[in-house]
Amino acid sequence: MAGIILCMALPLPGASVAGEELSGELVITADGDRDAYDCIADAFMEKYPNVSVRIDRPTQEEMSTDEFFQRMKLELMSGECGDIIASNYFGTESTHLDGIFEDLYPYMDSDPEFHREDYFSSLYQVFETEGKLYQVMLYGQPVYLRLNRELLDRAGVEYPQEEITFWELAEIYQQVKNAAGGTLYLMSHGSFDPLASLEYGYYVWNDAFATEEFEQYLEANHAMDYPEKGRLRWNMIDERIPANSLCREVWCISLEAMNVTNRLFSETDELTEAVLYKTAHGGVPLSSYACFSISSFSRNKELAWEFLKFAMEDHDFSFFDVAAIPVNREKAERVYDSAGIDEDVKKKLFSDYELVNTKGSVDGMLGMSMEPVLENYYLYDLISAEECAKQLADRTYLYLNE
Repeated sequence: MAGIILCMALPLPGASVAGEELSGELVITADGDRDAYDCIADAFMEKYPNVSVRIDRPTQEEMSTDEFFQRMKLELMSGECGDIIASNYFGTESTHLDGIFEDLYPYMDSDPEFHREDYFSSLYQVFETEGKLYQVMLYGQPVYLRLNRELLDRAGVEYPQEEITFWELAEIYQQVKNAAGGTLYLMSHGSFDPLASLEYGYYVWNDAFATEEFEQYLEANHAMDYPEKGRLRWNMIDERIPANSLCREVWCISLEAMNVTNRLFSETDELTEAVLYKTAHGGVPLSSYACFSISSFSRNKELAWEFLKFAMEDHDFSFFDVAAIPVNREKAERVYDSAGIDEDVKKKLFSDYELVNTKGSVDGMLGMSMEPVLENYYLYDLISAEECAKQLADRTYLYLNE
């Protein structure tokens, strides 16, 4: 109860701090050992010398077990966590129901320096929950696929243009496999269902696992071959593809390979141009993102908001060598212009980014509880699609209501 009283005594969220020198201490509870967090914290402290930012993160040994995430969840629920939660493992599927995270819309709307229109609409379309916003992402990207031209040519299949849905991909897979014979992997990297994780968020939010629609999806996905779980992922900016793989997922941008990004929407000797991927239910999923939230138990909510705003707007992600479109429009322009991305490529990427409307994952803890069920279905054929759907529905219900 004491923690709640402290929270209620704080100034209104988003109160202007213009002209004031920020000061105070922030603790960030992180679910991993990302250098990005240190870079942002160091830059924030350099800009505001009277602010101290400490990052509480797991050791490598802790990350190898489920115990850390259980401990992290208990700290979230009890208010013993940091002011800011840097985690993709604890999204809003369940925690918002218990008032664990702050709704960030009041902070945005009462801050004269913040303007919603300065951000890609994907920020709101993906993370808004019942009219509230409990998380913000720093960066993200749509999902793009490039297909194996030789296999398509051999099967007489036309190259997809602009976009491709799961159902269209599944149909092309069967056409190519019939023509090629032998083993054909949908992808040669990732696990037994490299694209399936993009689907689950929709079925969680819509309580739709135990439906005929989802069973049909499971059966269609199971009909395609995947490498054994645990195969090493290859460099996703590579423009090559194994002869027995139909497609590969690609990143929008690599700060180490701008020439690859500039050829994203052009054919190569082996690959088609990149096409926007849509899920089985027609959503445009978000991939490769990092989320920040403000704890409802924080004693420094104003300062935490200033940190989130700084991370989204001011600090450029020049340290990333992975896929990233900053969620702030002006920052995205800065990053992509400094990286030498062609104007037409940049325009296409940003236009597709606006279309993103589906979170490409579920809470990490929920995902871990789902994995044994999916393995029993995909890898070991121990259960039917109907049984798989029911077990996923049951585990989701328990997770959301525990």
